[in-house]
Amino acid sequence: MTRLALNSLGRLLASLPVAAVRGIACAAGFLIYFALRHRRRASLRALHGAFPQMTERQRRAILRESCARLVEMGLFLVASPFFSERRLRATLTIAPDQLEFLRDHIGTESHHPTVFLVPHFTLSEALTLLPLLLPFDMGPTAVVFRPVAQPALDSWVRETRERFGAKLISRRTGFSEVSRTLEENGNAAILFDQSAGGKGALITMFGWLASATELPGLLASRHRARTLIFYPERTGFWQARLKFAEVQATTPTEIALEAHRWLENHLASSADRCADWLWLHDRWGIEDKPGNRFHLRLKRNRLAVSNRFHGYESTPRRTRLWIGVPEDSDSRRELAPLLKAIREHRPDMAVTLVTPEGARSELESSGLVERLITPPPSGLRRLRYFWKLRREYPDVFLVLTEHRAGDLEAWLTRAPQRFGIRRPGRPRPFLTAPPKNAAPIPPGQDRATEWETLLHQHGLPRTRQD
Repeated sequence: MTRLALNSLGRLLASLPVAAVRGIACAAGFLIYFALRHRRRASLRALHGAFPQMTERQRRAILRESCARLVEMGLFLVASPFFSERRLRATLTIAPDQLEFLRDHIGTESHHPTVFLVPHFTLSEALTLLPLLLPFDMGPTAVVFRPVAQPALDSWVRETRERFGAKLISRRTGFSEVSRTLEENGNAAILFDQSAGGKGALITMFGWLASATELPGLLASRHRARTLIFYPERTGFWQARLKFAEVQATTPTEIALEAHRWLENHLASSADRCADWLWLHDRWGIEDKPGNRFHLRLKRNRLAVSNRFHGYESTPRRTRLWIGVPEDSDSRRELAPLLKAIREHRPDMAVTLVTPEGARSELESSGLVERLITPPPSGLRRLRYFWKLRREYPDVFLVLTEHRAGDLEAWLTRAPQRFGIRRPGRPRPFLTAPPKNAAPIPPGQDRATEWETLLHQHGLPRTRQD
């Protein structure tokens, strides 16, 4: 039934006028943009971090277009199996200089294995069509993909995408087959710009922490393969020029870094190219678990290499930590040791303190904060002030006051993580859920100890003996 439905839908889409399918993609993309509220907010936060010089209107326009192109990609996957070879060659073109470049780098004529790094662009699935489009034999080609859980759908995907000679290899079990393909002077293709989670290498992209896969570099190093970035330059709906860029690095980490720097430059070069990337996927979702927010735990920490590669003196401070500070000066002095500990264990965090007016002079000279915010003293003006701050996209709001108004102000900024001290029997509904192992903190301890306990619950190593 699934295959029949997909075949019927594919034939219908392939037969419709392109303008009609474009309208479907735009309408569906519009619905995705507005329906996925939390994902929309996360994507706008990522765009704000990557392109702070853009206006909010520009970033929202890019994200809406990216959502439409996500649907375009899905429709192409369903319809393209029913395109004629002539239509495929008209849809996806390769310039003569790119053909000569490929002739020198891949396949049986070069007698050299090649690893393709593939970014998440609208028509990146065109890689499986490459054997049809080239006027020469490119040799065996293995494309690493995520298998579909539904067997009938997985079988349909494999059949339709392997029809011109590329072979789909499961990312879960098939890397031995990928290695054999490279040993035969063939080609392997792997998406490189997704988050690799806890198994990846910790680097920076647009200055933000990101987990990157080193697998393409490991394969290239082990098999002495050339490394090329494959990317479709979209020219219209279901239309693209296929392009390639060579990666000169040789070590696995530097291959990942060079590929991500290429991607940064490509996305920054125009709004159209920026919208062609899949912003809805959680690229920077790493080292952000509530129970581990104030300590870097990833085993493959490559920040030192990444900083040298990018020419940074130290890790850029891009993760936005905001702290609501009590009004009395004694509390602010007790905060300094914890700020130093945060500096040590989360070198990527930029600290913004929300302070009363009289506290500015003593805190500005501490060297422990990047920014001070002084809101209006009280009333609706103060609430409106915090509501406007939601467009600055704080990542973490640490509420060190214990009154409900401070919690509400943090909630108004829409920070996805809002932490504060929880007392037995005193709920704080405007804060986000604490880590599972975080017990309420009983009263009676000095304030510095309570704050340290709070940060320890969220991953900061203790700075004093209990």
